[in-house]
Amino acid sequence: MTFNPALHGLRALAALGVLLFHWTGVFPAMTRALENVSLLGMNWDLMFFVKMGWIGVDWFFVLSGYVLAATIWHSPVHWRGVLQFWKRRVLRIFPAIWLQLIIILLVFHQLGWLPVIDWQRALANMLLWIRPLPYGFHSYNPVVWTLVLELSFYFMLPFILMAYRKTNIWMVLLGVLLINLFTRFGLHWISGNPDFTPLVFLLRVLGPGLQIVFVLGFALNHFAPRLTTRQRYLLLGVFGLAYVVLLHLGQPISAEFARRSWEVFGWRTALSVAIAALVGLLLHPLPGFLWLGSRPLVWLGELSYGIYLWHLVVQSTLHRLLPDMFVTAIGSFVALLISLAITLVLAMMSYYWLERPILDRFARHRRARAATELATP
Repeated sequence: MTFNPALHGLRALAALGVLLFHWTGVFPAMTRALENVSLLGMNWDLMFFVKMGWIGVDWFFVLSGYVLAATIWHSPVHWRGVLQFWKRRVLRIFPAIWLQLIIILLVFHQLGWLPVIDWQRALANMLLWIRPLPYGFHSYNPVVWTLVLELSFYFMLPFILMAYRKTNIWMVLLGVLLINLFTRFGLHWISGNPDFTPLVFLLRVLGPGLQIVFVLGFALNHFAPRLTTRQRYLLLGVFGLAYVVLLHLGQPISAEFARRSWEVFGWRTALSVAIAALVGLLLHPLPGFLWLGSRPLVWLGELSYGIYLWHLVVQSTLHRLLPDMFVTAIGSFVALLISLAITLVLAMMSYYWLERPILDRFARHRRARAATELATP
């Protein structure tokens, strides 16, 4: 697919939303100061959207579903191509995780936080065999649970595309929705029964009911509506309002509860539909939203994986090193600036020194191999 700056802008906003959400938990002083402000005779939570920033994960999932499906949308689905697709995704995900894991183990061991390194846990983290997978280990970085879902979607995407080509988009959406419902309800009812351990294993590998979010992004490649500018503005207003209303309806819901509980599956699915609609309407330049393709946001979008991967580790480490320094509202804001700066440096190192060189080399190898095959009589 061709380069789309708006996608990078949306990815940057999603990463920053998750970063700000975790900041409110690690350094909560400013959040407490601004969550109940009296203004115009009413009390306002000025941090509402920041505290709901964990929804940025769903934006990531929708964007990932769209972009990855677009890369193979018109390609023939055969085993060689599928293996190449999986290889590229593994190269995109794992090297940055391995680099981070090495740094965490070395730094934490040097600081005395890991006096003895658990090599079994370290190996499990290298392979992303972490909770909520069965017998999964605790992760050194709590945010990487989402990468387990990403990998499960990478595995299923070629089969979803084959199902789409043999049926239609509605059958695919319905099928994935039913699978996700089965996953949610199944885990809820049988996870406590040891006789069903193999089934629990399967359900957890499928993902805890969130694959529908990826597939909504996948579906954007099918719909790609041709609308007038006026119609797009109207729909942006409708779905934007629906998104805000759904956020307010889900205000009591924590990120952890939304991830684990099947009771909010319908709410999160509805919210994901709104997100997918907004993404679809913003994919192409629209007056008033050209800032999504601005250079700063495009640059942050390129670094978004590293930002997502590093931000919570940096925030938690800063808090642990200096637990009494950022307890005021101003101190909380200073902690945000410091942790953001460190996160950006680490994300740049990961992207420019590791992620991009590996993917560029993979792309050159594929081009050279394709040229050799064309030249072979």
